Amino acid sequence: ALVDAAARAAPSPLPRWASTAGAAAAAAVLSTLASQPGDAILSEVSSGGADHEGGVWAAAERLGADGLARGLRARLAQVGVIVTVQLVLYDTLKHAFGVP
Repeated sequence: ALVDAAARAAPSPLPRWASTAGAAAAAAVLSTLASQPGDAILSEVSSGGADHEGGVWAAAERLGADGLARGLRARLAQVGVIVTVQLVLYDTLKHAFGVP
């Protein structure tokens, strides 16, 4: 009886959608942080011109740490929202159709 009372008094876990949204947001942040430097280098290399020779490593050196992180806040906002909504929608539909 004491164990049952303690179980009833314990706070309930987060709703499924909240834990899904939290995990999706974490995935969005991590994927954005992982892909940002590569996208910055790609933009630098594809901008072309004679002064942009040397390939990927030269582009990374030209950009430096600040250049590799340029635009990160805007990208976090954009990609964060898109990825989070996609993953929450996926999980919601998966549960709605009873897919394990």
